[in-house]
Amino acid sequence: MCECRYYGRCAGNCDSRGLVLGFGNETYDCDAFQPMPDVDALMKLADEMDERAPYGWYSGERDALMDYARRIRDAI
Repeated sequence: MCECRYYGRCAGNCDSRGLVLGFGNETYDCDAFQPMPDVDALMKLADEMDERAPYGWYSGERDALMDYARRIRDAI
């Protein structure tokens, strides 16, 4: 995703993709631009982690992978 997480909250005239329109139709890059995370890609990553967890070298690694996958889903 390319939309900025601060779109509509900052003082500038931005296009939500990091480009700011200044005076006289000048454009410049926004210093505060931070893209939104790609939720679909994060869910895919969590699913892959769950799939690989049973093949961990030891139970600590398996538990860690499953915990990270759960934390990704919780954050989304």
